[in-house]
Amino acid sequence: MFLLFLIPLVVASSDTTVSIIPDGPTYIHQRSDYANNAWSVVLGTDTPDSLPVSISWSDNLGTTATHFIFRKSTSTTADSIIGTLNFTGHTINFPDDKTEGVVTAKVTIDGSLYTTEEFAVKYTVPVISSEVGGSEVSTVVGTKGGDLELNCTLETYDSTVLEWKDSSGAVKTSSKSYDSSSNTTTRTLELTSLDSEDTYTCGVKDGAGYSSTKTVEVKMANTLTVSPSDETIYRYETTEELELQCSYTVLKSETVQSVAWTDTFSNATFTTSGNSLIYDEDTFSFGDTGTVTCTVKVLFDSLVHTATHSFSVNFPAVSGGGAVAGSVTEDVELTCEIAASNSSLEIQWTLPNATEASSGLTTSFNNNKITSKLSVTDLQISEGGNYSCAVEDSSAIFNLVVYSVACSPNQLVISGSDVEITCLVKLSSTSLLAVNFELDGVKGVVNDDGTVLATQTLTNVKQDDTLAWTLHLGGSKVDNGVIELSAYNNSDSTCPLLSFSSGTLECEGNECLYSCPDNQYYQSGSNLRTEMNVTCDNSNSQWSHVTKTNPFGDFPICSALAVAKSRKLEATVAMSGATTCHNNMKAALLNFFTTNSGDYACLTKSTCTLTTSDITCSVADSAVSLKITVTQNGASSDGIYAFESQLTANPTSVTFSYSTSKKRSTVSLTSTGVTASYDVECSDGAGQVGKECLTCPAGSYSSGGVCEKCSVGSYQPNSGKTQCTSCETGLTTVTTGSDSITDCTVTCEVASIANGYRSPASGYTVMTGTPVTTFCSSGYSILKTNTNTQTCTSAQPACFKSCVIGKKSDKSSVTDGTSLIYQSTLDYTCSNKEGSSYSVTCSVEGSELNAKCPSIVLLIVIVSVSVAVLLLIIIAIVIVKKSRHPPPPPPMEEPSVLNVVSDTLDSFTHTIRHTIDNI
Repeated sequence: MFLLFLIPLVVASSDTTVSIIPDGPTYIHQRSDYANNAWSVVLGTDTPDSLPVSISWSDNLGTTATHFIFRKSTSTTADSIIGTLNFTGHTINFPDDKTEGVVTAKVTIDGSLYTTEEFAVKYTVPVISSEVGGSEVSTVVGTKGGDLELNCTLETYDSTVLEWKDSSGAVKTSSKSYDSSSNTTTRTLELTSLDSEDTYTCGVKDGAGYSSTKTVEVKMANTLTVSPSDETIYRYETTEELELQCSYTVLKSETVQSVAWTDTFSNATFTTSGNSLIYDEDTFSFGDTGTVTCTVKVLFDSLVHTATHSFSVNFPAVSGGGAVAGSVTEDVELTCEIAASNSSLEIQWTLPNATEASSGLTTSFNNNKITSKLSVTDLQISEGGNYSCAVEDSSAIFNLVVYSVACSPNQLVISGSDVEITCLVKLSSTSLLAVNFELDGVKGVVNDDGTVLATQTLTNVKQDDTLAWTLHLGGSKVDNGVIELSAYNNSDSTCPLLSFSSGTLECEGNECLYSCPDNQYYQSGSNLRTEMNVTCDNSNSQWSHVTKTNPFGDFPICSALAVAKSRKLEATVAMSGATTCHNNMKAALLNFFTTNSGDYACLTKSTCTLTTSDITCSVADSAVSLKITVTQNGASSDGIYAFESQLTANPTSVTFSYSTSKKRSTVSLTSTGVTASYDVECSDGAGQVGKECLTCPAGSYSSGGVCEKCSVGSYQPNSGKTQCTSCETGLTTVTTGSDSITDCTVTCEVASIANGYRSPASGYTVMTGTPVTTFCSSGYSILKTNTNTQTCTSAQPACFKSCVIGKKSDKSSVTDGTSLIYQSTLDYTCSNKEGSSYSVTCSVEGSELNAKCPSIVLLIVIVSVSVAVLLLIIIAIVIVKKSRHPPPPPPMEEPSVLNVVSDTLDSFTHTIRHTIDNI
């Protein structure tokens, strides 16, 4: 069928023209066809109504000419009268040897030829192919269970309708496309999961049926049998041979002509045997991937059918590994991935101690990839090392380096003084990653034990001086921090300097103010605080916040508020006006709260929840009480706070009435008092403090909705945690609430003392090696051989009562009231004996000593007594010798008595002379 649009334009002037639409060829799809033609002639306004217009046409295909005449019908517009006529037109007969022709149209106005137009006409029929633009086919061979595409293409305009039908006449669903450059319409029929043979027809549809059709026969060939059956093959061993098989079982009158193998591997060679392809062992490496294709040609009823199958062969390698750094008590996640066809493949993890990981593992499968993650929580130095993930022969290794940085704490120092700041870095290994630690530009030194020590001296310290530190591992910065110093004038304080881990500390004299950073708080009982004032007690050199459980005067660690999961207000409202409970009381009370929207707005805004099931009634001493439970979920607390505030601030404002079932009477109730309690459900890592949730600071953990300090022997350097980490075996902490691994140490108890005190105080537990200062009471002192400050590992000095110089002469250099330390000697001089020195020793604790100078009379008395004693000694010797009768001695010369006396007198004289010289 073809459409002919002829629009002659006739006007009163000689410039009248005629246009033919369409201006391209007209298509028919059977050799004898006709046209329904709609055309219009537009005449000028001055054209007479009776003016006849006629059209006739002929063709070069031998078809008889047809002639039509019509007269103008009036449809007046501003400038023209339009005449329209619909009619059935000219029938064209294409000879068998022709597919193209020319139609000539002649337009006559009032009997005179006005114009002649010519246009092309084409005879086209559908063409069936197995691919768009392919060669025409009448038979197609498809693979059993496979998919097949049939395309029906027709040269025509887009408005032409094409359809596919099967042998039963059922219309098949197909898709249409149109190419305007070639005026071709294509209908594509897709046959999926082919399971039978059939005949399919494509036709040009018109009102009466199909004007032109083509038929194709679909035959079914067998499929290839392959092994492995997976389209994508994953192999996790490279030391074994790989065999692929591709075979064909003929159907009906088929004959296998050839089997060929090709691959895309660049360096792999294979051998074939029958239907098999074999790659030798050690042919591939992990990471190799390629496609192996087998092609089977089959002769099928004189048609050549080619069946192919492509194997995607992969030797996936486990991806992951490398150097990983993590701080002590942090959590790290190690991730390995490998390509796989399903989720059954298992990735095995091996820990540094060569055992297989059994916990902390999560596995997922997505987009043909298995992802395995190992979480190592609450890291310890001992957990550093090599972690490996493996699948068969492919593996990846993570080098996990665990570190801790312990620096001198934020501390209080004396203005203008010099302070030495030290940072110690502990590492699980110094060989896996290059270590670079800097403290304010000073590089740390690696010690023999693998630790890194950096020391920086800050001179002339000023208020709020800081030192920054950075840690680089393997060239990448993994951690950094700042040490803050607070300088003050301590001329009025005898207490030791203080340290602090967060916030700021400002001191003047013996008073200090500790403040949290903005929007942070610390817990003080059931309250949140932001500041703490402490004073120094100069009588015992101890700060006011120092206790046995806080021997060093540590300040609380500040942290931020946490979002609450939910809040609950429980309030008991005592009511007057009734002595028994009634079911209608609950609804009446709820109605009171919801209707007073201004006061209890969270109920009407649905941010709070209160139902009759949340209200209970009780009676005590003939008085009714109604208990309500209001809950609020989410972060906001404003609504429930306002509810509580209104209820407790106006305890007598609750008033309502309810109806009783008897006699339908109404009872009015008025509140006489309100008691309320408030409960908050906090998330893990946070605890309730009053009406808020506070993130558990470092040195603590959340348990049962509250923050608990780490027990002795454990620590937690991070905030928001649910557990603390135990110290290594043999180490413990001094007190609860430790926030650093460096707090794990060997401890020592400060010894008790009489007649004095110590700082830290006696009985306190401190770290071994902590300086302990001894202060003695008035009149007492430690031995001169000791210092008053010694480490806790040393024997602590005792306080002994000092000796007092009770007697002395005016000529002595000793002043009145001089005290002398126990076991010490005091040297002094006498003015009456120039050049001589004397001494006195405190050998008896608390004794009174004599420091007088000797007189000349005393000297004469001493000499006289000494001479008399000497003469008595000589006489005694002579008497003893004459009274003895010993056996005859051997012949030898016996010293005479005179010689003995002479020697004794010389010795005595020397002693007296020396004594006089020393007086």
